[in-house]
Amino acid sequence: MDFMNLRKSRLFAFVLLFAMTAAFSDKARFYQNGKVIDTMYVDSTEGLRVRDNPSLKSNRLCGL
Repeated sequence: MDFMNLRKSRLFAFVLLFAMTAAFSDKARFYQNGKVIDTMYVDSTEGLRVRDNPSLKSNRLCGL
């Protein structure tokens, strides 16, 4: 398999994974009566950790 076919295969796999995730995700958590919920709550004994990037490996800025 040459380099271009490998890139196309990886791109296809990524698009397929993204489409399946979007199709089967629980969208009900973000909508109420057909409208987007603009206020959400965190129910955790540890609180909410605010980080400088969306990764668990990124620096923790503070806790709420």
